Amino acid sequence: MSEQKWRVEVSGKLATASLLPRHLPRFDVTLDSEGQAYVSHPDLEPLTRVQEVRARALQLVDKANGALAVAMIAPPSLMLGSRICEHIGGGEIVFHRFALEEGFARPAAKEAAPAEEGRTLAERALALANINRNFGAAIARMRAAEDNVPELAEVFELVHIAICGEDADRMALAEKGWATTEELMTFHNLVQARKQPQAKTNRLSPSMARALVRRLLVRWADRDMPS
Repeated sequence: MSEQKWRVEVSGKLATASLLPRHLPRFDVTLDSEGQAYVSHPDLEPLTRVQEVRARALQLVDKANGALAVAMIAPPSLMLGSRICEHIGGGEIVFHRFALEEGFARPAAKEAAPAEEGRTLAERALALANINRNFGAAIARMRAAEDNVPELAEVFELVHIAICGEDADRMALAEKGWATTEELMTFHNLVQARKQPQAKTNRLSPSMARALVRRLLVRWADRDMPS
């Protein structure tokens, strides 16, 4: 493994040396002799206590999953492992172990690095989540939503309030050109149909509803990403 001070064990379908850095280049991944993935990140390097590293890594993985969900890198299923690797100098390495079920407090979000040209969609989403709490909440829910209509409705509501205001009409996003009136009406019909299954309405499929909500999140990221 290379000589970053901290490397954190990760698992999941994106935890390889090629896939994760391709979408989020600030993450660096190496594999040990058994093929287990360890991730490093610049935010971990200044930390001095292993508990702080674990807590910050948990936050980074949570946000990375949300950003990957917006970018439709499916399935965004990164998980923190039980081991943290610490390079203490002179080539010596110490492994710290944690119980997988142990809970860790999530520290406050760090301020995002300045925007750079050519960043991936996942990078842009992650950067905005670091400076915009509402966007961060939206992509966290998007990660969990999959094709869950009530969760998608919650994400939609966060977008609607952020872009149009809390008291705006339900069709306000159409007036701003973010979606068509038909798309919005059909989405709301889908939500109502889940609350009242007997209602006969013109419905979107859950996967189409997810695509609509994702598209709104991408527009939000493009609009509010600092230059």
